[in-house]
Order: sequence, then C-alpha cells, then structure tokens
Amino acid sequence: MDGNDKGENSETTVENTRRRILELEEIVKRQKWNYSAHEELVTLVRNSTDFSQQNERVKLENVRESMSESVPLSESQWIQWISDKVSQPHHENQEIQLKSAMELCQRALNDYISV
Repeated sequence: MDGNDKGENSETTVENTRRRILELEEIVKRQKWNYSAHEELVTLVRNSTDFSQQNERVKLENVRESMSESVPLSESQWIQWISDKVSQPHHENQEIQLKSAMELCQRALNDYISV
C-alpha cells in the first residue's frame, strides 16, 4: 500500500462518516427518542470535530443540545461534554467560558435527579 492508498482510504472514511452523520441527523429528526441514534451521532461528530474551529464546536454543541432535549444523558456523557467545554481553546472570555461550564454542570445535576 502506498501513500496514495492511505490518502484515498482516509478520504473514503471521512466521506463515510459525513454520510453517516447526515443519516443520523435525519433519524433523530424523525425519532427524537432514538437514544442509540443520538449517541452515535454525538460520538461521530465529536470524533470528527476540530476543537480549534468555532463552527465545528458549535455543531457538536447543537448535536448534544438536541440529544439532551430528547433523552436523558448518562453521567459519562455529561462529564465528556463538560470536559470538552472547559478544555476548549480560550477564544471567548475565560469568565464566560467558566460560567457556561458551571451552567452545564447544573443541567447535568438536574438531568440526573430527574431520571
């Protein structure tokens, strides 16, 4: 296998991931309570997110928001979301970022209590 094959495989993998993300987005629009589709969507978007890019962080945030509005998140999902939030590049005011992370912690507690 030469360097071109690896590049083509990588491009194919990226394209397959994009295609699967689009499929999952349609599934969760039609089936809001489909936990496994939400979970796979969050995982795929997170794994393909370049955290230095604002628009990609926003997409991940939107996917997580959609999931949290439809189904309860597990403790590990909340921890991962909060961890991602506090480890983001400091493009915004650090005080605002901390406040946002604290609000997310409160939501996690409320979500956990409601289950």
